[in-house]
Amino acid sequence: MLGLSNASYKVPRLKLHYESDFTSDNDGWGAASVQGTLTQTFDEDIPGGSGGGWMKNVYDTNQTSTSGILRNNTLSSSYKPGDHVFFSYDIYLDGDWDGSDDVTINHLVGTGMVQASDVEVTQDTEENVYHVTGSSSFTFGGTIVRINFAEDGDYPQDGAIYYIKNIDVKVYNIV
Repeated sequence: MLGLSNASYKVPRLKLHYESDFTSDNDGWGAASVQGTLTQTFDEDIPGGSGGGWMKNVYDTNQTSTSGILRNNTLSSSYKPGDHVFFSYDIYLDGDWDGSDDVTINHLVGTGMVQASDVEVTQDTEENVYHVTGSSSFTFGGTIVRINFAEDGDYPQDGAIYYIKNIDVKVYNIV
């Protein structure tokens, strides 16, 4: 006898995919809540690196609160309960980060700014960051993706630099 059942399986369906390209401009990523100026240059290489494609971000003022970068119109505003956002990028921290310990970064998505888990990044080391956020009980809404330095003691200082590339955002709905 064949063991067939009426079980239904949920399959992830890709709703949206965004990949950054910093070879000639900031690809729509701008300063978010920055005190002073965040200078951005493109197609840079990290110290000791072996190629370009990085966006270099340099602070000219000590930050005393949350700051970072954001991109509008990255995501679809048609989120539904059960959607999940997969978010990854490569980052390298250089310069003055209020000490030499690891730096905490958080990620926000949508108008409601749903926060993914914080991640700690080691200074002067190329790191890949990967996060997933989503819920079965709320609707995201909005189109914003934001990367923040939001923890006291980890705020960028005058001369702090971070390089970022390969930002990859995927939105899946489990159907």
